[in-house]
Amino acid sequence: MSESTPNLNLPLILPQQAQKHVTVNEALRTLDQIVSLSVLSRTTVAQPASPADGDAYILPAGKTGAVWATFTDLNIAAWQDGAWVQINPIEGFRAWIADTDEFLFHDGASWTGPGRFGVGVNADATNKLSVKSNAVLFDALDVAEGGTGDVQVKLNKEAAADTASHLFQTGFSGRAEFGLTGDDDFHLKVSADGAAWNDAMIVDKDDGVVHSVPQLRIGEATPIKTGTAFQVNGSGFVAGAIGSHSDNGNASFVGYKSRGSFAAPAIVADNDFLFSFFARGYDGTDYINASGIRMAVEGTPGVGSMPSRITFHTTNLTERMRIDSAGNVGIGKTAVANAKLDVEGVVKVKSYTVAGAPAATSLAGAMIYISDEVGGAVLAFSDGTNWRRVTDRAVIA
Repeated sequence: MSESTPNLNLPLILPQQAQKHVTVNEALRTLDQIVSLSVLSRTTVAQPASPADGDAYILPAGKTGAVWATFTDLNIAAWQDGAWVQINPIEGFRAWIADTDEFLFHDGASWTGPGRFGVGVNADATNKLSVKSNAVLFDALDVAEGGTGDVQVKLNKEAAADTASHLFQTGFSGRAEFGLTGDDDFHLKVSADGAAWNDAMIVDKDDGVVHSVPQLRIGEATPIKTGTAFQVNGSGFVAGAIGSHSDNGNASFVGYKSRGSFAAPAIVADNDFLFSFFARGYDGTDYINASGIRMAVEGTPGVGSMPSRITFHTTNLTERMRIDSAGNVGIGKTAVANAKLDVEGVVKVKSYTVAGAPAATSLAGAMIYISDEVGGAVLAFSDGTNWRRVTDRAVIA
């Protein structure tokens, strides 16, 4: 027959044993110490000189003292009936550490924090902290309670190539994720099946620039046209607006064009399109080009020099007017002669009566049509003082 219990090594009363109370009391003292075990510290190195009955410690490496030095590291030293008693913990022992307010477990080799913790659900080897609940609250520790009033959730990863993120699942299959996924840029990504993922947004860690968005749609989830990178849809008169509210700023769109690549841009060439605005209308089957404005290189560009033209288009993007690189304007033609205004077609000026003509003093060089001039209607020009007939330079009357 064994003289002690198999788990806690408590002494057993043997047949015909004298002074049985000694054995019973020894077992009770051990139980009193280890049931709901609480120790004062696990870092105290020096053996206390005046311990109170029942005081207990987890013995650290480097411990000192006449008795403690003979005990085994990580065992429990308890002061009982005027003497230090050593208790050898086994796997599953739990201890409250009074000086640090922490709860430790013995795993058969050492003392450690809870390896897994589940609230309403069993934790597993991967999800060591698991909570099954309809809500989880993290409340800040107020200043009055000794805190700062702030609250943070911190996710720390070992290396840049690792992941620190929040993953959202349906039926334990991933659908959305945001955080540092595979690098140190901020990612927002989505998935239809939990296997194939699409980055919806990436914020560069170095400059905060948002990039790698395959298609940004505002106001409508369905794409108006396949292949468009940015879409704004609205039912009101104004679907989108750009504003600037500063002394030196302005509300503007800027288009950048180069040959080569983004990482290695190359100089543009003659007739390269730089930037365009297009208006498209639905023809019953598709959205087709209607009107537009296009900016293109016109000539040979070089350092500090970018010759360009602007063309204006209507009705299926038919060119109607252009301003060439010299500032000449052509209307109704795609090749502008060496003139500030070159019109292919009829030109009509505003019609006035002699009495209704505007003052000529500030309109030198302007032309108007006089409908009731003596001798018949006639074109007239301003010499800066009077309106004169183009036919004979006589002042209109």
